[in-house]
Amino acid sequence: MEITNSTIIFGLNMLLTFDDNNSSNETVAKSLYELGVQGVFLLNDSPDLERQVETLLKYNQIIGNHTATHRNMARFTPQEFEQEVVRFNKKLESLAGKIEWFSYPYSQRPNNDLVARLKELFPYVLRGSEEPSTCENRTNDMLRLPARLYDFKNNNVILQLHGVEGKTEWDIDNNLWQKILAKLQS
Repeated sequence: MEITNSTIIFGLNMLLTFDDNNSSNETVAKSLYELGVQGVFLLNDSPDLERQVETLLKYNQIIGNHTATHRNMARFTPQEFEQEVVRFNKKLESLAGKIEWFSYPYSQRPNNDLVARLKELFPYVLRGSEEPSTCENRTNDMLRLPARLYDFKNNNVILQLHGVEGKTEWDIDNNLWQKILAKLQS
């Protein structure tokens, strides 16, 4: 996998991912852009999706699909998959060009047939986990942990951030974000 403008931190490769359509995305994207770093912003459908995509592209960030409505995929039917993933992806691609990244909402995978379909649509599929002990990678999904570094195969690290406002349990606070930015600058 090649990410342009990647930065080595602590001797490991790092991938920064941001889920959902957080109000902090523009601030984060601008900060990363100023450092010459790209993050992957995994979006859901929203009334201001077009503006969000435009802003992220202006700051040279990568856009990914996180389903239209952020529903748990564990019991998706093929029809729901078509609506939530495929149609939404077409909408995203009409705004941003080819979409190569996907992330499961709530880290919940659909049935194996739909997982196979995902792998046809997206070269990069991300599956999160809150506990390192549950991070067995038998599916070739990339693993990530919310707001934590995790060293897995080939010394790759993914830092999953939902937002940097500290408003929800998934966000990191601004102080930690400033420390990450400082490390990226060094």
